[in-house]
Amino acid sequence: KKQHQLIAICSWMPMGMDWTQSFRDHGADEYILIGECDDGNCGHNWLTFGNPEFCDSFEEDKSLGKHIAHHKIDGFERVDLEELSSFQYSRFDSSSSGSSKTISFRRM
Repeated sequence: KKQHQLIAICSWMPMGMDWTQSFRDHGADEYILIGECDDGNCGHNWLTFGNPEFCDSFEEDKSLGKHIAHHKIDGFERVDLEELSSFQYSRFDSSSSGSSKTISFRRM
């Protein structure tokens, strides 16, 4: 019997918003994000991408002494899809993207 997977694809999530928690909460096995990442104009730099430079101090795990990204807590791993990113353009790019990326978050 073939098992079905739920994969969400999101392109250029609005800045400061995070839809990824909803993807994880509603059973996505994988979600793919297209656009600027980590410190750009897409999503929330901490909640969406796990960039610790944008984490609020109250979210720090005191027992480990470090920040743990929400996607990791929920059992997802981040996979940067560099081969796809090289074909992307963003609003400030001229010949190939320096800021637009494709990133997959997969349930481990």
